[in-house]
Amino acid sequence: MKNAKNGQLRKKAKGFTLIELLVVIAIISLLLSVLLPALKKVKYQARMVIDRNNLKSLGTAMQLYLTHNKNRFFPYPDNVTSVLWLDYIGQNTANIDEVRFCPETVSRRQEVENEYNGSTSIWGTSLRPWLWNYSAQSYKRYETGSYGFNGWFYGDANRWVPDSMKNYPYANLNEVKVSSLAPIFLDANWADGWPQNTNVLPANALSGSVNFYDIGDQTSGTTDRAIGRFVLNRHGRKTNVSFLDMHVETLVHEQLWTLAWHKGAKPNFSPVLPKPLPKEK
Repeated sequence: MKNAKNGQLRKKAKGFTLIELLVVIAIISLLLSVLLPALKKVKYQARMVIDRNNLKSLGTAMQLYLTHNKNRFFPYPDNVTSVLWLDYIGQNTANIDEVRFCPETVSRRQEVENEYNGSTSIWGTSLRPWLWNYSAQSYKRYETGSYGFNGWFYGDANRWVPDSMKNYPYANLNEVKVSSLAPIFLDANWADGWPQNTNVLPANALSGSVNFYDIGDQTSGTTDRAIGRFVLNRHGRKTNVSFLDMHVETLVHEQLWTLAWHKGAKPNFSPVLPKPLPKEK
């Protein structure tokens, strides 16, 4: 009797067959193929929320600065003071060291800082923050960040922009007709920029196999490509924008040409972007 019972127990303890295991593995693989893209999208959306909140904080800090300074915009960092906009508004944002970075670039921050050799600035990219090396303040070697300031809001810009653009800069808040159309901070590859609605972008990659949208425009000043500092592959075909009225929008790249960058801005609803265009994320 005992032997018979032991035999029945051995039969009941029989494991999975190879076919059954393969079926289970196939089901798990199928579920993963369905769930992983969804999880990736959720993570991306979460980073987008953080990015927009960062820009919201910068926009709010800007408004506080204006309130404390009779609605006058701060000056461009010159060779004497060299104070970046981060310093002007940073005192109004307790977590300025966090909100200055887009989530898509945070992981490369240390990499950029390690490249700093003590003398030169470093352009940012879609996935790397920029490093600005012109501070005259002895306790600061540099400033870093992921967002750029609309340079037409520097209060003293008229003294150095080309003569043909003397009427473009905003000297104070009262000169802005529609603050909800005036961009102030954006995802960028540099600390600031002077876009125009007539700007164009390079027709092809700037160097080898590096796509333009991965590095953005790296020419200086008020060039005919200045808007390219804000046209990146950081969020696919989109750029997050903080407006002067403190609201934040996620805009398709073409929409950047419709904004009131400066006092002479006229919307361009049909800009030509070089291909291949960034893929949707």
